[in-house]
Amino acid sequence: MSYKIFVEDLEYFQQLEDKRTGRVYNMDNFGHWLRVASRRLTYVFYRVGLHGPHILLAHFVAELIAVYFVFTERPLIAISLWLFSYVLDNCDGDLARARGEAKPGWGVIDVLGHLWANMLYWPVLGYLTGAWPVVCAILCLRVIMEMHRGQHKTTGDRYGERSRLWRWVVLPTDITIMYMLYVPFALIGHIEIYLYCYLAYFGLASVGQSMVMIWRVAK
Repeated sequence: MSYKIFVEDLEYFQQLEDKRTGRVYNMDNFGHWLRVASRRLTYVFYRVGLHGPHILLAHFVAELIAVYFVFTERPLIAISLWLFSYVLDNCDGDLARARGEAKPGWGVIDVLGHLWANMLYWPVLGYLTGAWPVVCAILCLRVIMEMHRGQHKTTGDRYGERSRLWRWVVLPTDITIMYMLYVPFALIGHIEIYLYCYLAYFGLASVGQSMVMIWRVAK
């Protein structure tokens, strides 16, 4: 299969998937151009015989290694690995669709991998800063936010991303953006400020979501 036909098929499959899941706003963090560019790498994976689960495992491992470099206080190496993992995250679904092997279960495993890596990331920041109470509060608020998200549609746009305005409001909850925001604070040696910012953000979000739920039930 030629590269031109390959990428045309992938774009068609992606549009079908977005239509099936009802995804409108939660599509590409940095623009569709990056997904298009990542398909060059997907084509290489396709030609050498790799499958979607191979790439899924690779980007999970890249995230874990990135957390190690957070622990060793080398944020630039960490963000390089996170961005590489992000590109691979674009590739695994495309590759599975190209081979006709896509199924919802792999998407669940994808989310699970991101969650495990992210849950390791916060305790590492607690270890580096000694701000264990803040990290514990952040993780507790994450549980509340995930509970609210779980009560809403889990495919397509994420909970709270049903308009372009709210897409920007909830952007800091995206794991890739979360990691990118960490880097400048790490470079200036003030990770604790980053933690307090996320504590305030998650606190407002979880309280707001709970108030909306109570109001909807009580009315």
